[in-house]
Amino acid sequence: MGVVSDSHCGAKHPTAGDDAAACVGKCVAGGATYVLATPDGKVNQLDNQDKFKEYAGKSVKVKGAANGDSIAVESVEAAGT
Repeated sequence: MGVVSDSHCGAKHPTAGDDAAACVGKCVAGGATYVLATPDGKVNQLDNQDKFKEYAGKSVKVKGAANGDSIAVESVEAAGT
């Protein structure tokens, strides 16, 4: 679990919210990629980037295979669902 952030800001978005969503959207539009910022400050790279657009700046639960600091994403859903 974590917050969908971007590769430019990384862990600067530790909590979900409208400000985080706006910033992530702006950074991704500028060429950054979606990443998962976890509560412990880790930043994980994500494949399947198209799955994360609707979750920018939101808390999510990601399922997939972790390999170092990358996740091969099988599914993503809003946290708490």
